[in-house]
Amino acid sequence: MTVIDLNVVFHDQAYLHPQDRKMVERDFYDRDEQKERAETALRSWSRLPVIIMGERRAGKTSLLHLLIDHLANDRSGRFVPVKIPWHGISSRDELMKVILREACEKLDQALPDIDLGASERRSLASFGKFLNHLRRLSTPDKTLVLCIDEFDSLLLHGALKREEREKILGMVQELVESSEAPVKMLFTMSRIPDTQDTRTSPVIAKAEQVHLNPFKKQDFDEMVHGLLRRQEQLLSADIQRIDLDRLYDLSGGWPFFAKLLLMHLVKIIPNDEWLDQALEKAIAEPGGIQQTLDDIYAKHFNDNEKAMILLLASNAGRISAEEMSVLGDSLREGAANLAKRHFISRDDGGNYTFRIGYLATWFPRWRRFESEVNHRLSRALLRLARIKDPWAGGEWITVSKEDEQQ
Repeated sequence: MTVIDLNVVFHDQAYLHPQDRKMVERDFYDRDEQKERAETALRSWSRLPVIIMGERRAGKTSLLHLLIDHLANDRSGRFVPVKIPWHGISSRDELMKVILREACEKLDQALPDIDLGASERRSLASFGKFLNHLRRLSTPDKTLVLCIDEFDSLLLHGALKREEREKILGMVQELVESSEAPVKMLFTMSRIPDTQDTRTSPVIAKAEQVHLNPFKKQDFDEMVHGLLRRQEQLLSADIQRIDLDRLYDLSGGWPFFAKLLLMHLVKIIPNDEWLDQALEKAIAEPGGIQQTLDDIYAKHFNDNEKAMILLLASNAGRISAEEMSVLGDSLREGAANLAKRHFISRDDGGNYTFRIGYLATWFPRWRRFESEVNHRLSRALLRLARIKDPWAGGEWITVSKEDEQQ
């Protein structure tokens, strides 16, 4: 049985397996427009970065690896993509050292003497020295493509002080403006960090931003059939039994959630409750998915968005237009943001539901759900209760005859 991969995939064409010598169905689907935009920008005269923008688990890293693979295998031999690991980096100088180390390794060249911190004399303390080293690594017919996954996480890394973040942004700006070395940059980001220096950075604002949204239904169906065709134990008749519409509703068109459900689906003997059983197993799965959703909630939702997600989950996955009308501005703002980010949907009547149906089932079972609801929703839940009962939440006062006489 072929395992459905929830992690990085980057075969957008069927390929010959190097060991088995068998043709294997592709694992990367859709994103044709985004691939073309990114590659066109990387091959153009512009030196501005290309930034792949998308939600957590939207497929940014997969697209990054696909582009790296395409550039590395370009017939012209012009591009040298260099992936830059950033975890643990706390300064611009450290980042410059890592860039040079990875570039030298990729080009099979000796690393220049750039021992940081050993002595002031040997420290790579200026962008000029860094640029000179990059220039020496390059040739007129080669373009280094510096690739940084989760560039926003690097900028917001706890060990990175504000002044170092400003230096890193300045370094990117100078690389764009310099004609000394043929360098291009390819980043992924979940969103532009909400810091003054990042918001005002011209190089970020002017970058070619390639946004990843949920799959359209036709592309989604093609992905599902393609992934299932790789499962040797499944018959064509079994694949046809899958309710593609419901699978799309549960995943919201996001490939990660679809693959999560399919990963469990292919381990179950086909039956009439196939998808329900896969959903239960996916909800109950410990470890990775729990940590991923914990991380999305904690780090990728603001307070208004958290409250709206919890409110939907505590209200059977639906908030009507009437209910929205009695809620405060902060919840309405959270709802608008989440709809724009494709986590929830708003219909023509102004009613909100989960776009990702999986979350409607997952959140009420989340270990922190009750405590978060109590912390964030007491007023909102009271307002909703008062739609049906204007006296909800009030206190009864007993009035004695003596009180009446006074």
